[in-house]
Amino acid sequence: MKKNFKALSVVGIAALLVGSAAVLASCGGDGTSTTSQGGNTSTTTSQGGGQTEKLSLSVSGPSRQSEWLTTTLDAFNAKRAEEGKEEVEFEVLVYEEDKVDSTITDWATGPDVYAYASDKIQSLFQSGALAELPEESVAMIEDTMTEASLDAASFAGRVLSYPYAGDNGYFLYYNKSLVSEEDCATIEGLAAAAKEKGLQVGYPLSEAFYSAGALMTFGAGYTMEVDNTGAVSKIEGTFDTEQGILGGKAVYQMLTNDGINDVSSSNTPAPTAENGLVAVVSGSWNAQTYESALGENYAATKLPTITVDGQTKNLSSYLGYKLYGVNPQRSQGDATRLALAHEVATYLVSEEVQESRFDAFSIAPTNEVVAAMDKVTSNIAVKAISAQAEFAVPQTAVPPKIWNAPVTFTTGIKDGSITLENIAEAMATLNDTIEQLA
Repeated sequence: MKKNFKALSVVGIAALLVGSAAVLASCGGDGTSTTSQGGNTSTTTSQGGGQTEKLSLSVSGPSRQSEWLTTTLDAFNAKRAEEGKEEVEFEVLVYEEDKVDSTITDWATGPDVYAYASDKIQSLFQSGALAELPEESVAMIEDTMTEASLDAASFAGRVLSYPYAGDNGYFLYYNKSLVSEEDCATIEGLAAAAKEKGLQVGYPLSEAFYSAGALMTFGAGYTMEVDNTGAVSKIEGTFDTEQGILGGKAVYQMLTNDGINDVSSSNTPAPTAENGLVAVVSGSWNAQTYESALGENYAATKLPTITVDGQTKNLSSYLGYKLYGVNPQRSQGDATRLALAHEVATYLVSEEVQESRFDAFSIAPTNEVVAAMDKVTSNIAVKAISAQAEFAVPQTAVPPKIWNAPVTFTTGIKDGSITLENIAEAMATLNDTIEQLA
């Protein structure tokens, strides 16, 4: 299968979730005990001195969603009760979506159902942690969700996951009392407006998630050939072409502009005069924080344009997804348990649950009905990332070196070893690195 990463338009945004891994074990009522050992949960119910085994599953999500997830799984059980089905005993685990593949080392004791970020799909597939979806589940996704989210859920010719969020991207937040929407149209104009006030624009270009996106602004990118085992057999990059060199010059221009501050994405403050910033490039995970800090001055829009060698393009970005995977290793051949895990995953991406998730966290739905709701489309950050989606590269499976090569490149610009005179050579080196299979 040859995968070509091109920009796709989607609706997406969210106040995204960050936290550390922990375990929240669910407790039974009278006569019920739940024990957790190395990720395994056994549940028994006492009945007149005997014991009958109950249905039990473990489900994981990010830390900020853990209470909501517990409540949502209670609602799942309520629906089962209405249908005359047996209650499921749930163990709710906390694994961050961007770390689940590195945190869990033994998938035989991992969660039955887990949330993960779309760029992890290759490593999870090769770990045997993703069950292929049943035909009815694939049909459900095709009928109810965006085409881009289906693409994010697919790898090596299979549909492997249940998409629920299209928000893992970035755009421009700005302070309306400091700069105008017109100022934000171009990075040159925005940086100049910031400097006039003795302030800056925050843009974490030293981090590959942001610099790799910017390097693809003028059309450079990569293709990956993947076989049916999930192994990448070939990577072809075009960062050494004219389009790639223009992208490299774009990053150079921004990193050497004293109106732009190469901030850290993990601690990017709101754009205020007190913080020294008129605007910041950040993701949906900061939407609620910035809105609270800025009040009526809170605003967001797509990334600005940049002009290099007389050519003007909108700055590009990555746009990722969040999905639920079903772990077949935990079922260990138990078809009933595996089918129940798929049932739970289906519920967690259902229309009602996607609306509930948006209401709780402003997480953008992949369900087309919910995505079209007024409360979603009128959200400031939703509109911004939707506008940026036209210029974004879907963050599905990525080359292994995509997180290393741009960092080496930006480090070279900052230490002076990469200049406009040798930038073509630097981009050729970057391209060679990205084409490495491991």
